[in-house]
Amino acid sequence: MPAKDRAFLNVWDDTVSGRDLLISLSIATLLSLGGFLLAPWPAPGPLVLGIAGAIVGFFISALLFRPKRRLDIEGEA
Repeated sequence: MPAKDRAFLNVWDDTVSGRDLLISLSIATLLSLGGFLLAPWPAPGPLVLGIAGAIVGFFISALLFRPKRRLDIEGEA
């Protein structure tokens, strides 16, 4: 198996780069935990800012890492 193919992982039936996955998880975790810990303590504050941090982390990761798929369509010339 070539070294290029070994750099990818199969996660939930999708092929991803291990390096990109770890960076994306780190970004989302830091923003979620940061929003949770920095929020004012009355009940909904930490939950709302933690979820907002996760959503912002998702958008940052989506902008940083483009899909690396190769689409093979069988039967077409």
